[in-house]
Amino acid sequence: THIPGSSLNDLIDTAKEVSVYGLNPVPHIPARSITNENLLNETLVSLKEVGVKDILAIGGSVKEKVGKFDSTLDMFSTGALNNIGFKSVRIAGHPEGNPDDKNSIQSLKNKLIWLKENKFWENKKLYEMNSSEWEALCDKCGKCCVIKLEDYDTKEIHYTNVSCKLLCEKTALCKDYENRKAVVPDCKILTPNNLKNLRWMPNTCAYKLLNDGEPLPSWHPLVSGNIKEIVKTGNSVQNRVINENEVNIDDLPDYIFDW
Repeated sequence: THIPGSSLNDLIDTAKEVSVYGLNPVPHIPARSITNENLLNETLVSLKEVGVKDILAIGGSVKEKVGKFDSTLDMFSTGALNNIGFKSVRIAGHPEGNPDDKNSIQSLKNKLIWLKENKFWENKKLYEMNSSEWEALCDKCGKCCVIKLEDYDTKEIHYTNVSCKLLCEKTALCKDYENRKAVVPDCKILTPNNLKNLRWMPNTCAYKLLNDGEPLPSWHPLVSGNIKEIVKTGNSVQNRVINENEVNIDDLPDYIFDW
């Protein structure tokens, strides 16, 4: 976290040291302790360079702002937190009340409203999105990570309920996402340029839908605000697949499954 009165360089140095030990630092970015947008951008870039993947945006414990920013929303409005490419930008919530903010409940509501209204997926083309926005589009359904079979004669694609060896059956998440291509050479890294060539992508895929000019479904986490909705609606492979290491390749046709 950031100690009021200390230099932001201390925050960067600490994050670097934590990263060196193989841990995942989540630095707190205190709005009221940052003098201007240039300093905000410089701090974020430096944190990214030392290996930070996730940050937490906060107002900060100082009561008076030292510069331009009085709240988390002031930082959000610059676009800086979205442009650096962090895996996640988290917000602080104080439903129990915050002694440094007499209107903490309303502040939390305002942040949630801003996040919901800032629908980047409706305002940007796929190729215009930064890496954080691109990754946020993935609904984590896991359908793209199940083995597919192609009919030799008809070229029809058949899905199975057998998953890639890296997919966790219980969470439908990749167990080594950062290195997935190295571990599974056949893994396809999605880009705006190769989407149309991947016929096997599920029809519910957010990337495919947006690329075709279609809206995101109501159960998508970005729309529903609930990461469990995709499971409730039956659109996730979570707890419904078998790892490929447990299946004989010759038996794959027996595992054809209609998702």
